[in-house]
Amino acid sequence: MSKIPSSRTDLRPMYNQEDIQTIESVSTGNNAVDILLDEWSTTGKVRPTLQDLANILRTDEEFTRALYCLATDILRFNDINEIPFDNGDNEILMNGLPSSYIEFESLTSTNYTMMTHLDDEKLDNAPNVISECPFSIGADVPRLNYSYLSNISNNFSEIPFSQPGGSKLGQGSFGSVYHGIMHGQLGINGPVAVKRLNSDADRLDVRFNAEIECMRYAVHINILQLLAYSNDGPHLCLVYEYMDNGNLADRLQLKNTSIPLSALQRLHIAVGAAEGLTYLHRHSHEKSLVHRDVKPENILLDRDLTPKLSDFGLVRLTGAGDFDRSVDQTSMMTGTPLYMAPEAMRGEISDKIDVYSFGIVLLEMLTSIPAIGNEKTQGNSLLSFWEDVDNPEEYADPVFLQDRTVSVKELADISEKCLEVQRRKRPDMETVRKLLMELDPVSIC
Repeated sequence: MSKIPSSRTDLRPMYNQEDIQTIESVSTGNNAVDILLDEWSTTGKVRPTLQDLANILRTDEEFTRALYCLATDILRFNDINEIPFDNGDNEILMNGLPSSYIEFESLTSTNYTMMTHLDDEKLDNAPNVISECPFSIGADVPRLNYSYLSNISNNFSEIPFSQPGGSKLGQGSFGSVYHGIMHGQLGINGPVAVKRLNSDADRLDVRFNAEIECMRYAVHINILQLLAYSNDGPHLCLVYEYMDNGNLADRLQLKNTSIPLSALQRLHIAVGAAEGLTYLHRHSHEKSLVHRDVKPENILLDRDLTPKLSDFGLVRLTGAGDFDRSVDQTSMMTGTPLYMAPEAMRGEISDKIDVYSFGIVLLEMLTSIPAIGNEKTQGNSLLSFWEDVDNPEEYADPVFLQDRTVSVKELADISEKCLEVQRRKRPDMETVRKLLMELDPVSIC
């Protein structure tokens, strides 16, 4: 009931908790679902259809998880798509859907199939099920076995990749990333990055599904490419293209290298990251996709220093407004506090919170000082310290002073625009991208 929208255009819930309790109280001895469907199907000028029901079930995590568990834990199949179907008089077609319902072939993102035509012999010969119940996944994202990922990552070796026999590339609050080598699987020959999620991470299934759903729709040169997933082992895993130059945070702090990024390289990285965010906000979906955790650690660099946004576990699709005018409300504050916009602390979600976070990223690129601060900021956060800085060049990284191709003052001004406290006064990411491009002497030429 909580997933039913007020209408096809108004996505606010039709029913509240009191309505749910009412249905529950009158369903004694009766089927609560029958009562709900009878009530819902006779409500409103435009009556709901089977397609409306299908759309709700398709996007409901509890339903998709339950159906997957039914296929694996109870019916004993390794994958829901392995379920055999009776091809006799039951008129079963592609994905097990009867021809009269073929328009609902995409009922769910995993192409869930009708499971009512299984005979006993086929069930007896079904393969053994994995002990862990998998989460729902988009069918167009390839799945790899956990054992295979363990094998290519040297059993998820905790030794740093920079050391002999090591595989570990890094670690975050939700999991660790390991280096692996694929030899033709999925047409990939070469290194990949395997992200193994912590089994005790908060809202693990939500983050896992959000990342995959976002990656299915968001395809852009400045967005990290998801190659495959695994959900048949003790840990959920995501497989990505390998980024030779790690993340922007490590490069700014000169970890694993002694060569700082030049002023022009930093500007090009900033432009690329802005292009990736612009795509998320305006072109990847009919409404804005908000990243909600923009920071240097989530900006990865390939061998050519092309930036790619990563970590989409917190991504959020905004509501009914027009792109930057759309603001949603949430009771759950998520993200990295040092990068969060003031309104994000109040639970407001819009693409402008990514703009604010990007403003802090620009300050870090300008100064090479982490957001948390260091000795140069006398222990204060970078943002707090920067509010009292009169001369940006005094704290700019020396690379900007050695090569005057990029204006420190103009870059600082763009950051300041992004960090406007009032959301409505902040520019959108497309405007930020254009302002950054105007600083590039190459693009000007």
